[in-house]
Amino acid sequence: MSKLPSNVDLIDPLGEIRARAKELWKDAGSPEGTDWTEFFEEAERQMCGGSGGGEIENS
Repeated sequence: MSKLPSNVDLIDPLGEIRARAKELWKDAGSPEGTDWTEFFEEAERQMCGGSGGGEIENS
């Protein structure tokens, strides 16, 4: 297994999206009867810059 150079930061994309979803949930006032997972799709959309599902927009 090769070692990464010490100046390379590893980023966990799902962890980043999960953290954003938790922020959105808290910003919404942590609505009763919901949890952060209900904000995952919106967080993914925000973090990935658009719609999910591999859709390509024609311009």
